[in-house]
Amino acid sequence: MGFAKYKEKVKNAFNRQAFKDFWNRQGFYIILFICVCAIGATAFWTSMDRNEVQMQEEAEDDMVGQEQKQDEPPEEPVQQADASDKADKVDIKIKDVVEDEKTQGEQDQVAPKSQSGEVDHDDDKSKATADKPVPVSATKPKSEVVQASAAAQSQKSYKVLMQKPADGKIIVDFALDHLQYSRTLKEWTTHPGIDIESPLGSQVRAALDGVVESIEEDSLMGIIITIDHGNGLKTRYANLSTKDMVRPNQQVKKGQVISGVGRTAISEILDPPHVHFEVLKDGKNVDPKNYLE
Repeated sequence: MGFAKYKEKVKNAFNRQAFKDFWNRQGFYIILFICVCAIGATAFWTSMDRNEVQMQEEAEDDMVGQEQKQDEPPEEPVQQADASDKADKVDIKIKDVVEDEKTQGEQDQVAPKSQSGEVDHDDDKSKATADKPVPVSATKPKSEVVQASAAAQSQKSYKVLMQKPADGKIIVDFALDHLQYSRTLKEWTTHPGIDIESPLGSQVRAALDGVVESIEEDSLMGIIITIDHGNGLKTRYANLSTKDMVRPNQQVKKGQVISGVGRTAISEILDPPHVHFEVLKDGKNVDPKNYLE
């Protein structure tokens, strides 16, 4: 009997009318609860996506930092190149000495011993050749002869003394037979002149008397002035601040101000303010330091 009453109560509690009454009273709150849960789940997934994006950005920053470290100029190639150059010079000197010793030993062994009472014609020939004067170049190793001739040529070509185009120290040296690292280009490259550090706007002067050959604006080296000094000798000034102080075909004197130090050379923009100075002899770049006073 008691079970039948309990069953009747359960049936009355879960009939359609009771469910409608319950939904009318609590339905708004149920829907509100579902919406809050949906908003919370959306916010949770959004925060997870943000965390993933931040982690990806941090990983990309780390990769960029590692690439910048790899782009820094290595010092070992230069040291290895210097060591190889020194080793080559030592090998050349050793080879010259060994060749001299071999030639001297062969000359000592060439003259045969003459027998008693017989005339040795070879001895007469050797004596005759010994009496003749021997050229100086034949007694010296080839390397010494080449060095001597190069020194003589350099003394002839370096008689002209030029004035330094700007006051300051040389921060980038002349380099045509080896490579130098460019901080702006981030690569190893040659350098056909010297860079003289000087404050921005300071005076740039003509190194010698001459005629202004050209004034131009280069996409890499900025404003460039070229002066012809005659006899195949020219000077070139780049990274200048202005091109209005002189004009083409104008006569200029040694020490005359032709422009100022600027920052127009995009290919050297990361270097301190400086004037890029070149010397050309017969159309070829040569070391300007050999002409400066």
